[in-house]
Amino acid sequence: MEIHHYISKIFKPTFLMMLIISCLLISLTTAAEEYRLDVLAQLPTLSSANNIAVIPLPINSDKKNQYLLADETGQLSLLSGTKLLSLAHLPLSDTKNIQHVKLTALVLHPSFSLADKTGYQTFFTAHIEPIKTNNNVARLTRLENPITLPFDAVITQWKYDSSAPKIIDVQQRREVLRISVPTATHQIQKIAFNPYNKVWHDDYGLMHIALSDNKAEDSNTSKDALYSGVVLRINPEKFGLRNYRVPSNNPFVKAYDINKEIYILGAKNIKSFSWSKQHHDALLVQHTYDGAHKVAIAKKGTDWREAYQNKLVFPLKLNNRSNAKIFTYYGRKLKTLVGSILYLSKNRTNWQLAKLNTTTQHSEMNKEKTAQTIELLNSEELAPQSNVSLQFDHAGEPLLLDLTKKQLLSITTVQLRTDGNNTVQTEDTQAEFPSTENNNAYGKLLLTLFILVLSVVFYRLRPQKNAVKGKLRNQFARFELDDTKTTLSFYKRHQSEIDSQLLVSDIINSEVFLNDNNISTINKDNGNSFNEQRENQLRLSFTQAHRHKLIDNDIRQVNLYITDKSTKTHVVSLYLRKGNQRLTKVKYTDTLEAVIDWSWFIASQLNLEETGSRKIKKAVVNKSIIKTPKKPITKPVIAQEPEKQEQTKRKQTQEELHDIAVHDSELINTLDKLVNLKQQGFLTDEEFSLAKAKILSDMMSNK
Repeated sequence: MEIHHYISKIFKPTFLMMLIISCLLISLTTAAEEYRLDVLAQLPTLSSANNIAVIPLPINSDKKNQYLLADETGQLSLLSGTKLLSLAHLPLSDTKNIQHVKLTALVLHPSFSLADKTGYQTFFTAHIEPIKTNNNVARLTRLENPITLPFDAVITQWKYDSSAPKIIDVQQRREVLRISVPTATHQIQKIAFNPYNKVWHDDYGLMHIALSDNKAEDSNTSKDALYSGVVLRINPEKFGLRNYRVPSNNPFVKAYDINKEIYILGAKNIKSFSWSKQHHDALLVQHTYDGAHKVAIAKKGTDWREAYQNKLVFPLKLNNRSNAKIFTYYGRKLKTLVGSILYLSKNRTNWQLAKLNTTTQHSEMNKEKTAQTIELLNSEELAPQSNVSLQFDHAGEPLLLDLTKKQLLSITTVQLRTDGNNTVQTEDTQAEFPSTENNNAYGKLLLTLFILVLSVVFYRLRPQKNAVKGKLRNQFARFELDDTKTTLSFYKRHQSEIDSQLLVSDIINSEVFLNDNNISTINKDNGNSFNEQRENQLRLSFTQAHRHKLIDNDIRQVNLYITDKSTKTHVVSLYLRKGNQRLTKVKYTDTLEAVIDWSWFIASQLNLEETGSRKIKKAVVNKSIIKTPKKPITKPVIAQEPEKQEQTKRKQTQEELHDIAVHDSELINTLDKLVNLKQQGFLTDEEFSLAKAKILSDMMSNK
């Protein structure tokens, strides 16, 4: 019951506080969200060629938000604020057959902004080109019966230096990887680094490469592992004469028939891939498998050449001609999209922004979780026939690149609230980039409420360091009877002046508590008197409590509760000890004698008929304690020769000294035992004095 009461005392106010917080948060989050397109920048000089990527560059404190744009011809542009600048035309290949050269992917090294790390101001591109004749360059190709194939998929490293006259120095380009591929459509679809890996992780800086045929209608899986639709994983750092390294923990490093660079295979037509916090040890692979558009959660070493998995697969609502790619939403502004996969799709009249939630595993057997359309984008702002791609800004918020109208659009939220008449009211978020005002408001509110709850809990659970001394200050420290024994005076701790007084005739009840246990009750009721037997029980209780050794925060206390006719209780803290520290002035044995004296007195006032007469006990000394020294037996001295007489005298003197020493030692031992009996509460001061006098008297008479 005490434990239940303690828990209730702590958590009832806390639960009430949490209930209030929940109601407040519900009221703050009842607003629905809709989305609106805002023009972020007009791009009149943007090339009409198919754009491959819009990559946000790390933000510098003295510069505006910047984006690196690249199209499939290798034209590189820089969007700084709303101004578009042409940087360079990347010389992707030395071949003269330029119409077959096409940029397919671009990515920044994760250490792009870290000056002291490998990869600083480094980015990578992937392109497809016809095979070079008379070129002995190393290629990644199939292991069994390697043959010359007509095209190469190439990954190249470039340097970006915003402080140099030439921001892109084409002379510093370095070929990282060259893969022999059978057709011009068998390309590197994406290159990326895991954004959840940090500098101190072992897998930091490992490049993932999606290689597959981008023809959706070609769904036949090649028998060759390298051309079955794969994701490769390499370390793009140069190592000796090698342009890259293969991580030692790649799944197929020991396989004889699978290239060591392969991470996942048998995925057929891969469109894209991504990562998710919910599946940190796996890839979210977007691909077309047997004519169906799907997102599958594939772990390291997945091989779909023989059979496809039937779990953790999510179908996508895409038509066969769609080039939409999935992206994990890393932002915070669009709260309903956190943890989701985003992609663009369209019907006959509208572009649609769709999300796919992979946090719950609903894709088992026939219970597949399909994508959900979260917004039908306005056809007037974004025409269905426009060439549109989904991109992301520095904060991970979605952007739309409209190549037809040559503009970059941001997606902002519109809060919908209902008033008392159920009328919808809108509140626009006017920030060009993700505004943090609402997030800051929510964050401050949650932080304040969280601190408030913690304060309540810690206040309830705070250590009670001064609780014991606080009790002493609130209670009386001692009491005294006047000379007439009619008035009782109470004193507070460290005070010599009377705090309050009580007539003895007004007292109706007296109780003695030892360590919160009632060991004596005296009132007018039958059986609640005091006598010699009760005194012995009281002494025994005190003795048993005294035998228990106190350690640390253990407490021994004696309290006297006196109740008057008005039922008011006067509490006197007679004795209190915590651990090895006594907090009251009076000693334990003196407290016992004071309690016994008071008990005899108040019993004679409240219940005289049942109260016996008090007898002064004499000291009972065990005979074994006091040893009476034996008198030395003196023999008659016979006249002897002077020399013998001298020896006899010397012998008698030594015996007398020995007897005196023995006598004194026995006396000291007897008195010590008598003192111990008094300290243990078995003897009163009067009994002790009588016993001591008797012992000394016996000793003197025996001399």
